[in-house]
Formats: sequence, structure tokens, C-alpha cells
Amino acid sequence: MANAPAEDLCQFIDRSPSPFHVCATVATELEAAGFARLEERAAWPTDQGRYYLIRGGSLIAWSTEASTPPTDAFRIVGGHTDSPNLRLKQHHDLHQLGLAVVALEPYGGAWLNSWLDRDLGISGRLGLRDGTEKLVHIDEPVLRVPQLAIHLSEDRKGVQLDPQRHVNAIWGSGHGTDFLTWIGAQAGVAREDILGFELMTHDTAPSALIGANSELVSASRGYADPPIRHPGSIDSATEPNESLISPQQHGGRMSTTARASSSATPTSQVPASHTRSFSAG
Repeated sequence: MANAPAEDLCQFIDRSPSPFHVCATVATELEAAGFARLEERAAWPTDQGRYYLIRGGSLIAWSTEASTPPTDAFRIVGGHTDSPNLRLKQHHDLHQLGLAVVALEPYGGAWLNSWLDRDLGISGRLGLRDGTEKLVHIDEPVLRVPQLAIHLSEDRKGVQLDPQRHVNAIWGSGHGTDFLTWIGAQAGVAREDILGFELMTHDTAPSALIGANSELVSASRGYADPPIRHPGSIDSATEPNESLISPQQHGGRMSTTARASSSATPTSQVPASHTRSFSAG
């Protein structure tokens, strides 16, 4: 089908609302293509093969199967795993005018007006007491950042939004449950076992093909990754938001991530890459 790559892109975007879900989705594709996951602190194999590594919301994959001279160049293809959005503040529970409100903050230069009056879900990860992480993907209209009624605006040409005060979201009518307790319940985790979190909003409207001939992709977010498969694409991760915490942050930052699948170009046709071809700092 002519639209198969575009439909696949839509599915990829909908399965990957956060950088951590991008990595999980890519990891599934990589393993289907014969890649093996390596742990950063474990001994790495010296045999030729296909491998990948995940650190937080970043992933890198590489192959050492090609037999090429050490002087041969190798290619790196990259894109982002993250996208601009509104993220949960550390102190997020508010109650205003009888409503339960969640305090949010912009990430990655989000265009604030575009987030008003959207049905927003929640995704990201929870850091747990036992040292593990739990992915969260609540693809339901839980949050909404309301637009100002037009007759209340002093200037109908536009509304000036304060990123610290005007992008908070309504999520209930004055109930007593704090938001993180509710999130934990959806994820099957007790509140007292949650030591850290990185949670963000996403538009729950699914990606779609639009236009008279279904030749355009409409999606609420995008990654620097065209709707084709790569032999080993490497995504550059954006600087982490320092206001977000996790109980087990590794030292340094990985600045590259990757995506590949079983439909990728055979690795025999791709220049060999070094087994430690990532940047950390």
C-alpha cells in the first residue's frame, strides 16, 4: 500500500507519547531486527553483532557486522525522542475555585496557545522505591487547560499567557485525592512507593492521514525522523528538565538515540560503526 509508511509513522507516534515510550517502541523494533540490548555497566561483547543501549529517554543502536577497514567512515543519522509539551511540576497539586488543578510548566519551547482547550493525557515514567521504573501511558482526556472566554479578554487580538500561571490544567471537581496518588493507582503502584517522576501531557487525538487523497499526516507532535525505516538512526536528546527528578539518574548524559527495524537496509551495505559510538558527558 502506498500509504503504509505514513500509517506506520502515525502508529509509531501514537505509541510513543514520551521519550521513554519512544525508546520502548524502538527497542521492540530493534529486537525484532536481531539487535541485543546491552547494559551500560556490564561487560560489552567483543564479537561482531547488532546492539543497542538505552539511558533514560535516549537510545543508540549500532552494528559491527560489516567488514571494513578501520579508516572507513561511518554514518550517524539522528532525530529527537522528545517534543515540546507541558510537564508536571514537582509541586503540582492546586485547588482553585472548588476545582482540582494540576500545575504544569512548558518544556522545549512549547507554543503555549496551541495547548489550550485540548483533551490531554499523561505519559512518562515513575521512579520506584525498589530502584525500578514504571512507564505510564494514560491515553484518556484527564487534563484540560481552559481557554479564556472571549468576552473576558481585554484584547480580542490575542491572550498573553504567563507560562508559570496560565497553563495549569483542570482535572476534577474538588476531590481530595492528590494527582500522583491517582497516577499511581492507574499504574498499579502505591503512592508511598513512588520516589520520583517525569510526567508530561500529550494530546489524546490520534494521528491520522488527511486530505482528499490521504496524502498528508496530521499529528499532535513530531520527531526529527521521516516516515521511513533506517538501518541505524541516532536521535539527539534534548537537555533534561532539571526540575524533574528520578531516584536513579545515571552519571552524565547520553546525547544520542536511535531507531531501526527489520525492514532496514542490510547492515552489510552500511559502513561499520564503532562499538562505543555515543556521546556522554
